[in-house]
Amino acid sequence: MAIWACVHLYLLGRWCQLARHERWGGSTGYDALGRPVHTWYDVDGGTIVQHIEPDADDVFPILAHPNTVPQCSIDDTGAARIDQPRSVGAPCHHPHMALKFFNGLSGTLAIELTEPTENVAANLSNQRATATAAIRALSFTLNVFENGDLRNLTVDEFDRVVLELPMLNLRGFGDPVEHEAPNGKWFTVRDLATAIAETERSTRQQSQWFGGVDVHHIFFEGIHEMDDGVWEIYWGS
Repeated sequence: MAIWACVHLYLLGRWCQLARHERWGGSTGYDALGRPVHTWYDVDGGTIVQHIEPDADDVFPILAHPNTVPQCSIDDTGAARIDQPRSVGAPCHHPHMALKFFNGLSGTLAIELTEPTENVAANLSNQRATATAAIRALSFTLNVFENGDLRNLTVDEFDRVVLELPMLNLRGFGDPVEHEAPNGKWFTVRDLATAIAETERSTRQQSQWFGGVDVHHIFFEGIHEMDDGVWEIYWGS
C-alpha cells in the first residue's frame, strides 16, 4: 500500500511545507549538485513527515526523496534546474555553474584618479588619464539588464554559485591575482564581483592607454578561462 509523506523544509528557523506527493521509502534528499542533504522521517499523528535540514553549503533547489540523483543544469536565467535523473551514486556536477548568467550581467568599473582626466584629442570626447595620474579608488558594480532597463541584483542572484572552484586566478590588464573561494569550495556572483574589484585595484595601474592608466575600458564583458588556467576579465568601452 502506498503511504504518502508530507515533505517539510527547515528554512530560516521554521518548518515550511513543500509537497505532499512522495511515496514512503528511505529518507533521502539531494541538492542541485547531487550531494546528499540531511533529512529524516518522523510521524505526526497519522502523517509521515519528511524533514529536510540544509546547511550553508547546500545549493538550491533541493529534491526530496528521489529514486535517483538529479541531473543539474542551468536555465537561460542562470538558475539551477533539475533535469533527467541519474542513477543514485552518480555525480551531478556542473563545473562552471551559472557562468552564462554571470557573463550576461551589466558591470561597470568606476575609477577615481589623483588627477583629472583629459580629452584624447581636441575633436574627441573620449577621456584618458594623464601620465602622472594614479588610482585613488576603484569600485565595481553589477546590474541585470531587463525589459530595456537596469535593475539591482536580488539576494538570491548574488548568492548563485558561478564557479565550483576552491581557488581562482583572475587577470585584467596586469598580472594574474589569486583568489580563494570564501567557503573553500565555490564562488558565488557576489564572491566573483568582489574578486574582480580586488584584481582591478591591484593591477589596473599596470595598464596603459594613450599614455596613462586605462580608464576607458571599464564595461564588463565576462570572464573566460585561458589555456594557462587563468581566467581573463574582458573589458569593453
